Amino acid sequence: MKSFWLFLTFIAFELNSNAQSKSFVPLEYEYPKAMLFSPKTYVYKNSFSTEIRYKDVYRKDSSGQIIINWKEYVSSSPLADSAVEVNDRTIENYLMMGQEKSKESITEDSLYNDGSKLGEKVQSGAFAITPSLMLAGVIRSHYLKDTAMTWQGKNVSCIVIESNQRQIVENPQDASQRKEMLEKITYYFGKDVGLLRYTTKGEEGFAVWDLAEIKDIKH
Repeated sequence: MKSFWLFLTFIAFELNSNAQSKSFVPLEYEYPKAMLFSPKTYVYKNSFSTEIRYKDVYRKDSSGQIIINWKEYVSSSPLADSAVEVNDRTIENYLMMGQEKSKESITEDSLYNDGSKLGEKVQSGAFAITPSLMLAGVIRSHYLKDTAMTWQGKNVSCIVIESNQRQIVENPQDASQRKEMLEKITYYFGKDVGLLRYTTKGEEGFAVWDLAEIKDIKH
């Protein structure tokens, strides 16, 4: 039982840390054409450790549709998360562990007019990893504020989004094997740059991830 819970906690923590909720911010802040005229890798460094995370982003504008393909991963883990988004809606999302790949069953990806500047984004879905392992989650995101950050010596206008995530890791065959985790993630999207910073606060503590560099993806 103890090893089972350790395994579930590891998987859920990696998924929580890697996966970024798809925001509802303007494209020039989240996936700017000024930056994504060619595929890019965004590199993020943890302010409190040496850990590095990567996000590959491809943008394609076609017949009135904005198609985004992204993949998030870390060099120290076999776990990765990838998705296809069309006009700000997730069409496909995959959780990859080495050679294994699980497709998310998306139950909601909606934007509600709650009277705030950008409304409330609600996303939910589940990954059936094995018959005895399921990961499910609900993400509620809303606009927090406008601000500015300095990146590469330039002052960049930012939109700040706050996401509250509820993740459930469970064994559908055994009701006693269930763990729920809450996490708050704050995103700083920079105009014509993309995601400049995100912070996470949950059971594993507080972390700050800053954009270190943006690299061209070479084919």
